[in-house]
Amino acid sequence: PEDDDDDDDDETASSSGLALSHLTGMATAVVGVLASSQERFRSAMCGDTVVVVLERGELVLVGAARGVPEAWLAKELEYAYEAIVMALTSRVQRVLRQSPGYDVGELLGS
Repeated sequence: PEDDDDDDDDETASSSGLALSHLTGMATAVVGVLASSQERFRSAMCGDTVVVVLERGELVLVGAARGVPEAWLAKELEYAYEAIVMALTSRVQRVLRQSPGYDVGELLGS
């Protein structure tokens, strides 16, 4: 007998990929539409989904969720940004511990 479970896994992976593709498209559209705003946080409602965009320099974080307040999602993006900064800072500190004379400019994009 053939195992039909593999077909179910393929369908799930395909639908997950499609959902991610739709979310990515929606996020790209929201970022484009809200690009002219000078606010640190920008948001939009897409049906029952709230989309929040946080831009910090060259880094753009996008969060989308259903059934949560915009302020909560904005705070989650702040936490994500801080986690990214901490991870990058830890990397720079590790490099400097290993090579105190290392020019960290290239790590920082200078």
